[in-house]
Amino acid sequence: MYRISRRQLIQFGAASAGLAMVGAPTSFAQSVPTIKSMHYGGPWAVLEKVGQQFAERGLARMAYEVENSGTALAKMQVQKDNPPFNVALLTRVVAIRAMNTGLIEPLKPGDIGDAGALVSGALVPGGIGVALTFDSIDLMYDSRRVTNPIESWLDLWRPEFKGKILMPALPLPLGHLIVVTIAKALGGSERDPKAIDEAFKKLKELKPSIRAFYRDPIQANQLIERGEALVCPQYNNRIGNAMKASPTISRATPKEGIPVSAYDLVVVKGSPHQDIARKYVNFCLATPVQQQIANAILTVPVNKSAKVDPANAKYVMHDYSRLWFVDEVYVATKQRELFDRWAREIES
Repeated sequence: MYRISRRQLIQFGAASAGLAMVGAPTSFAQSVPTIKSMHYGGPWAVLEKVGQQFAERGLARMAYEVENSGTALAKMQVQKDNPPFNVALLTRVVAIRAMNTGLIEPLKPGDIGDAGALVSGALVPGGIGVALTFDSIDLMYDSRRVTNPIESWLDLWRPEFKGKILMPALPLPLGHLIVVTIAKALGGSERDPKAIDEAFKKLKELKPSIRAFYRDPIQANQLIERGEALVCPQYNNRIGNAMKASPTISRATPKEGIPVSAYDLVVVKGSPHQDIARKYVNFCLATPVQQQIANAILTVPVNKSAKVDPANAKYVMHDYSRLWFVDEVYVATKQRELFDRWAREIES
């Protein structure tokens, strides 16, 4: 078993400044504020196009920095008195942690112009934020060499996968979702400490089958595509993009279901121009913008009216009956413990 060093994040646009600037024409650029946000790189750069469309309304320029949820949260903590973003895009459990540490300005009643247009689960409990889109955690595998269908999360323990499984490493916010998913597959829940203990015990039994821990989801795709591994838990949008690029990549969607990973837009506490930041959040929830994002990233739109193009339908896991929501408010209180145990008992 070996570890893979973290790849450097690709910087877009004005790399020397760390921000990609999109927005208002020069003639009035200096008369409008700049709203800073972030995205995760790769296909998420579609948000820079969304930012350009928002800027055309003349309210603000948009500037984006490439981060993941963990690094964005770290910047928000370090720069609490001078927030690095007006709007952050965080996985839900990280958004809840940010709220609990006083880094989020909660949404107020009426801040979301058409909340009724959103699917259940889009609004973060407590008004912390609102989902931009839904992803989920599924199993990606090499269909050239895995011919016996993967029907359950517990199929990872099959002998033919020994030494051929990839697992995420910290700081990717995936380990805790895998733990609670295995707890569910064993008949328990994330709120049952005994079920969590059983899940860790089961995952420790899997360690001889783990070939590598990946710190960048792109590396997992590359190793599967090269035939160096057979199967791994992976974000569904990453699986969809891999399937689109290679006919040998498949998703399993086990019978126990797959956990939702919501990507939430939150307004950062202490940042200026919060009225415009809220307008940007609402803009991102509009039907045409939701369609644009879903088809670029291959994730599930949260606006009920948004449609995935037929050409992309097979790449997007949009069967809501197969998705389940983790109790993220509860899990957020246990995340540090789960992360520590993952590092100590699974990665070590």
